[in-house]
Amino acid sequence: MYVKGTKIIIEEKKKTRMLTTIAHIATDATSSVPFPFFLHFFLSLSLSLFIDSFFFQFHSLFHFIFKFPTSLSLSLSLSLKKKTKSTSLLIFLVKPSLFNSRDSHIIKIDMEEENVKMSQDTEDTSAPLQMTEVTGAACPSGDAQLDKKQELIGKDSTEDEELAHMVVPGNDVPKWCSCRWAFCYISCVAMMFVYSVRVDISVAIVCMVKAKPPKFMNDSQENQLCSLTHSNSSSSSAEFEWSDGLKANILAGFFYGYTASNIPGGFLADRYGGRKVFGMCILLSSIMTLLHPVLSRVSGYLTLVLRILTGFVSGPFFPSMHSLWGRWAPPIERSKLMAICYAGPYMGNIITLTLSGYLCANGFDNGWGSIFYIIGIVGILFSLLWLYIVRETPNTHPRITQAEKDFLRDAITCKAKVTHIPWKSIFTSGAVWAIIVGHFCYNWSNYTLLTVLPLFMKQVLYFDIKTNGLMSSIPYLGQFLGYTVIGSIADFIQQKQWLSTRNTRVLLQLISFFGTAGFLVGTSFVKCTSAMSAVAFLFFAAAFMGLSGGGFFVNHVDIAPSYAGILFGITNCISALSGFLAPLVASVLTGNHTQSEWQRVFFVCAGLSAFGGIFFAIFAKGEVQTWAVQEKSNIQLERKRSIYIQRTSSCWILCCQKKKAEYKL
Repeated sequence: MYVKGTKIIIEEKKKTRMLTTIAHIATDATSSVPFPFFLHFFLSLSLSLFIDSFFFQFHSLFHFIFKFPTSLSLSLSLSLKKKTKSTSLLIFLVKPSLFNSRDSHIIKIDMEEENVKMSQDTEDTSAPLQMTEVTGAACPSGDAQLDKKQELIGKDSTEDEELAHMVVPGNDVPKWCSCRWAFCYISCVAMMFVYSVRVDISVAIVCMVKAKPPKFMNDSQENQLCSLTHSNSSSSSAEFEWSDGLKANILAGFFYGYTASNIPGGFLADRYGGRKVFGMCILLSSIMTLLHPVLSRVSGYLTLVLRILTGFVSGPFFPSMHSLWGRWAPPIERSKLMAICYAGPYMGNIITLTLSGYLCANGFDNGWGSIFYIIGIVGILFSLLWLYIVRETPNTHPRITQAEKDFLRDAITCKAKVTHIPWKSIFTSGAVWAIIVGHFCYNWSNYTLLTVLPLFMKQVLYFDIKTNGLMSSIPYLGQFLGYTVIGSIADFIQQKQWLSTRNTRVLLQLISFFGTAGFLVGTSFVKCTSAMSAVAFLFFAAAFMGLSGGGFFVNHVDIAPSYAGILFGITNCISALSGFLAPLVASVLTGNHTQSEWQRVFFVCAGLSAFGGIFFAIFAKGEVQTWAVQEKSNIQLERKRSIYIQRTSSCWILCCQKKKAEYKL
């Protein structure tokens, strides 16, 4: 496997020989000016190479990559040639700010033999070069606490995460047919079912409940005309006369239970594994979906109770999926894999809303009953398939190749189950609150469309029940496309290293929130005589919402891969408050069902989106936080390093080692 770009080359070939180099270059540890370090590095290395009569050539000597706010990367490539010997050495120096600390920073570098046999200059050249790991003990700092830190160098760190971001699969590691991508495909389908049990009531309630006569207070003449020319009578399948308050609580009831189970669900997923938690939640929520037609005919309040219970068993869905991705998604592919997975809910919305509109008019059990029966039965069957196919980690997968397993092991920093959760550090972290606020503001707009969009289509745009389901699903096509595309864009930016992880997340989230706000405001002013224009505006608003798939939605794994499940449980729990607040607020603001009242609903969504974008831009982070680091004994990292550059506060030493022989540079 090898890393793209000019920074690190890792090549595992049969003919490849590893050369272990420890480079320590003396510099002023407290100096904040980088030039003395660069000058001393240049002179020291040049002198040591020229003394032994090596010819060398510098490639891209000064290749600087600036990162927000003042971080700097230097990539230095050397080509060392002598007779038949040709070996590329790539030295990677990261963040001068790190070099000013007293901690020891170890970076992984490998040597690649460019398909040329090593010269027979020394004895035993047929033997492979020895790989030697150097710890802090090789160059003690004189500081007991620092030396102890070096002994625990197995701890996760920001530097580890930066290295992991550069590890990409080689030619021997499968991609599209690999186990990690197979998990991506099935998880996308699984997330479709997650939203099917959530959104099925939105269209069903339109044809379950008898409609009230329309009111024209403060409504435009165009909308009054639309009411007369479009069929706004209740569907023949309508059986119930529920109050507006009960309808609003039924739509919001899912989120009463959903909010309560997010944090416990995240804890269970991180502690016992996301596979079983997710599979059991699909099974239970599908069974409860099957009970809707029977209990709804008994009492509307039983429907409310059933929605609360369905929401409660659905709470662990996202935390458990995030927990699984913390063990399956390598950083270099993380945005793409997770974006495809989390595009599933919106494809589920498209299918469920369209199917629900059709079944309301043509289905069995008075139309609306067939919606719950079909979704429930298919969900039960899929839960069994999920438990049979999915595995908790790459190490437990029976069909994964050794090459892919090695790649995932080296690239992913989250390796073990969580035994301790730093609650205080989590709730006092600005990076966490950036995700919470962004998630809440996103969910407000998302759940507004999810729960009351069919009512808007009926009360303002006056679509009949068949058209209502189809038109309500179109915005989610835009959201699906947005999520699918943004993953590739985010990964491309990361691979090209145009922006840091933090800046990538912030940029995409700002575009997402402000684009959504603009199109929602535009939707609120469209008259019913131009109903398709309103649908188009909603399509683009949802598409911009989908860009969050490259923003806050994957930021949990960026800042705390080991706690991704519990962290998503926390943020999703708090943000899920918008799930029941949004439909209740919409019900209060639209008492007369007029367009001017619905404008207020969209203005609230737009205002929260703008606020969320600004807050996230200020406080978001892109690197692993210090409180998210676990010790080596917990994570059991298996680090394979062939060359280490270790910097201490005292000195840097350049040397080379080979099995039974010592090369002089």
